[in-house]
Amino acid sequence: MPKASVESPIAVLTGDIVSSTSLSKEVRSRLPDVLRSVGTQIGEHFEAAGPSPIDIFRGDGWQLVLRRPAAALRVTLYFQSRLHAISSAETILSRTAIGIGSADFIPQDSVSEGDGAAFRLSGKALEEMDRNRQLAIEVDDETSSCGCQGLPTILALIDAVTKRWTAKQALAVSGALRGLRQEQIGSEWEPAPVTQQAIAQHLESAGWSAVEEAVAHFEHIFEPLGRSETGH
Repeated sequence: MPKASVESPIAVLTGDIVSSTSLSKEVRSRLPDVLRSVGTQIGEHFEAAGPSPIDIFRGDGWQLVLRRPAAALRVTLYFQSRLHAISSAETILSRTAIGIGSADFIPQDSVSEGDGAAFRLSGKALEEMDRNRQLAIEVDDETSSCGCQGLPTILALIDAVTKRWTAKQALAVSGALRGLRQEQIGSEWEPAPVTQQAIAQHLESAGWSAVEEAVAHFEHIFEPLGRSETGH
């Protein structure tokens, strides 16, 4: 299997669906396609982050690699918000663990078979995540010298906010994470366009201003590790 060259550090995002066994058989059968769809959107909207194709395993587990660690929180929140937004009768939520550090190798066709500190930290963070949490981060010792010691606390606060989002709030936030203006988000609204005022209300209720500030802080911290452009 071809292995891509590695320019460390990288970010590895590892996740699984919350209470997937409680979802209906129909929804569970569609999960791989839903995850691939959101993964494709990440590739389109955050190309500058250097995302790998999403790798799906066990039906409800997923993993992807970002060549630019600074984009990790923005992409993670996009993944979670977009997944929540496309939920219908049954809400689909994902736990996500971010691992930032070195990589020994990354198979091009199956990133979940990669290895290195970033992979191990991401997997460890997901395994040890409290059942009431949906977001966590682990950074290797070398990378942590960038001044990111307070990030677990910041992510815990973001997690408390995002878990309360409604599907409409999540959809509005997914557009804001792409850097779209409120008018643009409203024009792309599903299933039909809505006004800028409606988008403003959804974003305010979602606590977007605080989330946006945290994302900007995260990008500032990790910018020295590589370009922080995220395609927005």
